[in-house]
Amino acid sequence: MTLGPDAGPHHHRFRDLFDRRSVIGALAVVAVLCLFGFGIQWVDEAVKRSSTFDVGSAYEVSDTVSFTPTAGWEIDPSQSGDGGVLATKNGITLQVTAGQLPEGQTLESFAKVFHDSDKQDGKYTKVSRLQPFVTTNGVNGVTWDAHGPTDAGATWLVANGANLGQMTAFGSDSTWDSVEEELEEMAKSLVVAPGQAAGS
Repeated sequence: MTLGPDAGPHHHRFRDLFDRRSVIGALAVVAVLCLFGFGIQWVDEAVKRSSTFDVGSAYEVSDTVSFTPTAGWEIDPSQSGDGGVLATKNGITLQVTAGQLPEGQTLESFAKVFHDSDKQDGKYTKVSRLQPFVTTNGVNGVTWDAHGPTDAGATWLVANGANLGQMTAFGSDSTWDSVEEELEEMAKSLVVAPGQAAGS
């Protein structure tokens, strides 16, 4: 029995490899691989962009509190929203929240509760006195800082009537200096909308 010219064991395999359907299939596979390769990278970059602040633009923490962030702070979406935002940079955590002064309390008496809590916190060995500070738009506030062998922290409180804005930062003492000026700048940028005076 004589075999024809197309009867070789591998003839169909090589012909099908360059068949129109095979080339289209290969291009489809390449397209899917490119989509995964470049698509995942694009999604990753988009997520990174969405988790950082717009530098130079006011960030609204709530309808009564905003601040202007500096570069490089990454927002934690799982800890942000409903009147608060949490972000990190260089081992330091930044938290900005909106609230209300309790009825019958001054800003100083309210701040003293948090200040005394820092003094009792075992990780801090030195806690500064309450000190006044003024935001860029002229609203009065109070601040203090705390340091320990490995930890550092600072708090800024601003009240406009009963409306309250609080900015707290804490983290590694070894990297505190790298963000200290930025924290001061952001604290001064706090804007608290006027509200009915506390206790009235």
